[in-house]
Amino acid sequence: LQAGSPRDCYLKPASIDAARLLGEVNILAAESRNGRVRTAFGEVMAAGRNGAASLMVRPEGMVLADAGEVAVVAGAAFMGAAVILLLKAPGGDLALARVASGRLDRLERLLDPASAARRHALIDKARAVYLDPAFEPADAAAVLLDNARARAAAARGLEEAAVAQLELPAREADQRV
Repeated sequence: LQAGSPRDCYLKPASIDAARLLGEVNILAAESRNGRVRTAFGEVMAAGRNGAASLMVRPEGMVLADAGEVAVVAGAAFMGAAVILLLKAPGGDLALARVASGRLDRLERLLDPASAARRHALIDKARAVYLDPAFEPADAAAVLLDNARARAAAARGLEEAAVAQLELPAREADQRV
C-alpha cells in the first residue's frame, strides 16, 4: 500500500485504503475550485483539479469553532483524554471529530441548545448581509448585543456561585464578580 515513516504514512497517505489502515478517516464529498476545496463542513486550501472531489480528513483534523459552517453534534463519546463527536451537516453529511477533553467547557457551550440558538441567530444575521436585500445593520447589532448580554449573565452567575463558596469580605466578593 505505502512505504515510508509512520508519521508520513499517517499524515500523507498514498490512498484512502492506506489511510484507513492506520486509523479513522472522514471521506467528505467536496467541490474543488482554484486551490480551495469546499465540503459541507467548511472550506480548506488544497491542490487539485477543479470539479467534484473527495477530501480525506482525520477526526483530529476537524476543528470546532463558534463561527463558520454549522453542524449538529449528533453524538459524543468521552474517551478519557479525548471526546469523539459525530457531526451532522445541514445536508445530512456525517463526520467524526476528535477533540481534547480538556476543552469540555467549550464543547458544552457548543452542545447547549440555548447557546446553539444564539449562535444560529448570529450566523443567520451575518449571512443576511449577502442574502437579504433589506438587511438592517441595527438588527444584526441587536442580535450581537443580545448574545453578549446572555453570555455575560451566564458568566456572572457562574462567578457568583463560585464566590459564594469562598469566605470573602463583601467588598472583595463584589470585586471578583
